[in-house]
Amino acid sequence: SFPTRRSSDLPAHLLAQREEEVILALTRSSRISEGTESWAEARRDSVRALAAVTATVVAVLDQRLAPHIYDCFLVSLEDYTIDRRGDTGAWVREAAMSGLETVTVALLNRGTDMVPESIIAQAMPCLAQQATEKIARTRGHAARVFHSLLHSRGQGGEELPGVPCREELQNIFPRNLDINWIVESETFPRFVKLLRLKEFSERMILGLIVSIGGLTERLVRNSSHSLFTELRDMAEAEVEAFSFQLLAVFRSHQKEERITLPLFKFLDQLLTSGCLEGVLGEASSQFPAQLFSLCKAEIARCGDPNKLMWSGDVFCQLLQAADRATVHRCLTQLSIFLCHRFPRVRKSTAEKLYEALLTYTEVDIVPETELDTVMELLSDTRWDQPVEELRPVRNRICELAGVPAPAMASKTEK
Repeated sequence: SFPTRRSSDLPAHLLAQREEEVILALTRSSRISEGTESWAEARRDSVRALAAVTATVVAVLDQRLAPHIYDCFLVSLEDYTIDRRGDTGAWVREAAMSGLETVTVALLNRGTDMVPESIIAQAMPCLAQQATEKIARTRGHAARVFHSLLHSRGQGGEELPGVPCREELQNIFPRNLDINWIVESETFPRFVKLLRLKEFSERMILGLIVSIGGLTERLVRNSSHSLFTELRDMAEAEVEAFSFQLLAVFRSHQKEERITLPLFKFLDQLLTSGCLEGVLGEASSQFPAQLFSLCKAEIARCGDPNKLMWSGDVFCQLLQAADRATVHRCLTQLSIFLCHRFPRVRKSTAEKLYEALLTYTEVDIVPETELDTVMELLSDTRWDQPVEELRPVRNRICELAGVPAPAMASKTEK
């Protein structure tokens, strides 16, 4: 790792003729490699040093080095290293945000042709994502840098090239905006508006998944309220676009625990909110079936009872869908959980299924003539009994609900 210095501490003449060698060495040392995952401080210091060196030699910097520098910052924005100290990757991400600002301002003062437009187009959505994630300090820093870059100008008054949806962003975040970037109730109502912009929607969904599916009550409350308020104000086509963008995010991050664990909680809240009623209520919509398939794939060979219970919450929420095939598939999956080897999963599933049947009575999930019997079996059965004693009860529920009982060979029941 290279020591951290301010650009003024390292005279430019010491770097003369060696700018490329130093910059490329710093970019290499900022990357995670085998055995260096826990070296978050070293990566942070490398990123800081890279920004300082670039600012020092900006007057003579070879233009072809700019993409390498920016690529380092973009890669560092994806550093989510976690150890016993917590999310140490946040140190690296924050250094990358500062580096983006420092280097971009320095290059912009030299001329707009020095700033790669395509990379700025990638960096702005990444900063927006960081501005909606769970660590307050990181969110505040990202939001401030986002606003700073949005309104950056060169010495001749030239705007920063490559900013996507510039006019819309400047309407949401005007230059003279007076805001505390760390306060969720002030920032989230503005950032959720970026969901309407296709260049930002995927990154915004990623940030909201982590914050809404998190553990901090105030953050969950403010972020979810902002999202649901925005969704209710959207046109039907916009909500549908959001729902399928959400599926795309789920699909591209399958089996990534950092995303999928809070995603189940996010989905539970989203489906409970009623914001997707139009999508769920359309029998021809592919959204419920695709969401079921993604959830099913996510829990395949899963041994984490918490993850299984959170997925059960989503399966119960999908029972409100107008797509009967998806409802039957959810009932089958929930019946598997009713005889799962983990007693916690069995009990949680019975409780959630009972609540869903009580809540969505108008959907006719179970034939009306059998509903009372099914709910009685769910509520009166002790679901912490041995699976062998519970299987006949579960099979009876399946029979009354009109779905086939799972075969005993199912691995999830062993």
